[in-house]
Amino acid sequence: MVLTASSSATAFLWSNGDTTISITVSPSSTTTYTVTVSDSLCSVSDSVSVYVADSVIADISTPASPGCAPYTNNFTNNSNGSDYYWDFGNGDTSTQVSPAYTYLDSGTFNGMLIATDSSSCNVKDTVFFTVDVLALAVDAGPDDSICNGASTVLAASSGTTAFLWSNGDTTASITVSPSSTTSYFVTATDGPCSVSDTVEVSVGQPPLAVTISGPSQLCMGSSITLTVQGPGPYMWSTGDNLASITVSPAASTSYWVQSTNNCGTSSDTADIAVTPPPVLQVSDDTTIAFGASATLSASGASSYLWSTGAAFNSITVSPEQSTTYTVTGTDSLGCSTAGSVTVTVLPEAYVVYVPNVFSINSSNSENKRLHVFGRGIESLELIIYDRWGEILYETSDASPATRSDGMCCAYGEGWDGTDDNDGKQLNTSVFAYKLKGVFSNGEDFIESGNITLIR
Repeated sequence: MVLTASSSATAFLWSNGDTTISITVSPSSTTTYTVTVSDSLCSVSDSVSVYVADSVIADISTPASPGCAPYTNNFTNNSNGSDYYWDFGNGDTSTQVSPAYTYLDSGTFNGMLIATDSSSCNVKDTVFFTVDVLALAVDAGPDDSICNGASTVLAASSGTTAFLWSNGDTTASITVSPSSTTSYFVTATDGPCSVSDTVEVSVGQPPLAVTISGPSQLCMGSSITLTVQGPGPYMWSTGDNLASITVSPAASTSYWVQSTNNCGTSSDTADIAVTPPPVLQVSDDTTIAFGASATLSASGASSYLWSTGAAFNSITVSPEQSTTYTVTGTDSLGCSTAGSVTVTVLPEAYVVYVPNVFSINSSNSENKRLHVFGRGIESLELIIYDRWGEILYETSDASPATRSDGMCCAYGEGWDGTDDNDGKQLNTSVFAYKLKGVFSNGEDFIESGNITLIR
């Protein structure tokens, strides 16, 4: 590089000793040069620095080679660049400083590293490398299964003839007879390469004993569940293959179950006794007048349960309408049977009553309105009052209609819970009523009380 001083003086002195106006320098590192100029009266100095940039050098430690696929090489980068580009020779690349790269395939791979530094004199530099990857595989063969006491042959295959099995054998094929499931591994060796594979020999045992649990007795017409304990799969004499079966034999029966595998069979049998139900005698159907009672009885069992909830062999009932009563009789073995008896109630000729509650939202049409119920009513007058005594509703409609249960009768269209004075629907509350009328036999009746309206 040429350095030139600019001055009107004619006397120059550079820091390197030169006395010319221009000097040529070639420093190996950054250096500052000073020049002093003078004339007969004055002397002044100035300086200039020459900066020397380094060169980038690509350099790596020689990769370990050869290796066996899959082969991982930890590359060591000794370069002085700021950015790096690796080409591993198989199309894969990396920009890491010192990457660890795994070669999955065998072969000879010619790679390179490019080191870059934009501030250096040469900007980038390249170094080449070679990695040799060898291939070796071994196959211990497919997993196998045998029954306890049997043997099997394991055969390894590989591109080499040097084998070592986990049992110490060094031949390609070995005969084994384990008493329990065992894994065997074999190692094949060829030069620097050594690979292993494993094969499992499953040892089957005859099925353990199976046992059937469940009741040994049932009542005729009922069912029981039988359950097998022990290893499956199962096959019952019924054809079922589940752990539990539900059976309902009509007579005493034996059921068996088997558990079978490739190494043997185990079985068990359950004898089931079927007991007939008790013979139940129940009172004959009977007819009573309204308000009368009847005694119903049952026999032939050890205990009884009536539909009324009573647990005696006989009960006394006084139904208001015809009713069928059922009774279940149970013997000492727990077997039961049911019977029934119907009590027919002759209706009362003249009766009247008013319900004490009704609901506008009821699903029963008769409960959605307040009706006068009864039998034999010739005429009536019904008045509904609020708590202040104001009349909300009154009717003299005595037209009869058959009730939804088929009985007689519901009278009139019924009150729908609205105030007849203004047509507004009333909220939930309690109201008073007065009812008077005449039966068809000329007898008068008078009723009064409270009514609850529910919305």
